Amino acid sequence: MITKIIFSIFVIVISWLSYYFIDVLDIFVVTQLHDHENCKAFAIPLAAEDFEIYGNLLISGIADRKHFDVKDQIKGSLLYFDSEAKTYGFIKLSKFPADLPFHPHGIYLFDNSTLYVLNHAYGDYGERIEIFYLMESKPERIRAKYVRSIVFPNEFLGKLNDIAVIKDGHFYVTEWIPTPDTPEGRDVSVWTTLKRNFYMMGKNTNLYYCKEIKGQSPYCVIQDTERSFNGVYISNNQLFAVESIERKIKIYDIKENFSLSFNAVVNFSHHIDNILKQRDGTFLATGIKRMIEFMIILEEFHSGKERSAIAGGVSRMSNDNGNWTVEEIIMQDKTFASVAAINDDTLIIGSATDNYLLLCPINK
Repeated sequence: MITKIIFSIFVIVISWLSYYFIDVLDIFVVTQLHDHENCKAFAIPLAAEDFEIYGNLLISGIADRKHFDVKDQIKGSLLYFDSEAKTYGFIKLSKFPADLPFHPHGIYLFDNSTLYVLNHAYGDYGERIEIFYLMESKPERIRAKYVRSIVFPNEFLGKLNDIAVIKDGHFYVTEWIPTPDTPEGRDVSVWTTLKRNFYMMGKNTNLYYCKEIKGQSPYCVIQDTERSFNGVYISNNQLFAVESIERKIKIYDIKENFSLSFNAVVNFSHHIDNILKQRDGTFLATGIKRMIEFMIILEEFHSGKERSAIAGGVSRMSNDNGNWTVEEIIMQDKTFASVAAINDDTLIIGSATDNYLLLCPINK
């Protein structure tokens, strides 16, 4: 009798795990590419995973996301892209400590002047936010004056993904993986990645409100918990937080004490990495189509192989009289899509891994 009960439990657990991984990894999801035929690659030095709009320019923190051991990583930079002139340039970091590793991830432009950059510095430098004041400059065009750093405890090492600032010294950050990295970098082997996904069966990543404390780690309070939070953005006193695995964006109202009140959820046809408000007031949400392809290319990077194709889409999210609507405007497999912006008749797609931008003509 006991043997039968144990066997039945075993069958139920295995069945549930099989269903979970088939669902999470999108094993049977069919990708239909569209509106991608005329897209062209525009080479840049490193991958631009996140954007901010600064006047008629795009700003990004570019980083080496193909090497996960600190000793192998190429130091990152801040970069601007002029989509009209089809040119890019480096943003000079003024007064930034020369010995400080710089591997930017999520960025946020506050008050159109102060740039907050999430930096996976690793080693003795940890998980950090670097704060810069942006200035117009010649001949560089833009200069970023280093202001200060916010350093997190090691329990956050490598876990943080993005940042959104509500007030100077008051901000929100997201975790996208449930376990911290080591000071030497991230293990991206298939087995370790599967273990991370196992933890993501439950809700084990957090959205935090944080307050900067001078000379100390920030004071952070959990506002919500999901399987994998990702990009985050603030607009009109609302916070938009991406949940990557479940293909959704959660919208919260921001209270006077900076706590969050859930308002709505918007669902998408593809996974999402980042959300960015456009000049016309709509939002673009960008991310890959199938998680199994993400798992495959992680192993290929780890093994030093050329990566396989990975499909990714961009969707426009807009509000019509209080109702959120979503339109998928492109699905392509020419880049690991992570973020997007529209300038005139061009869709610019940044990548989590690829050292180029994808420029696509678009009918707005």
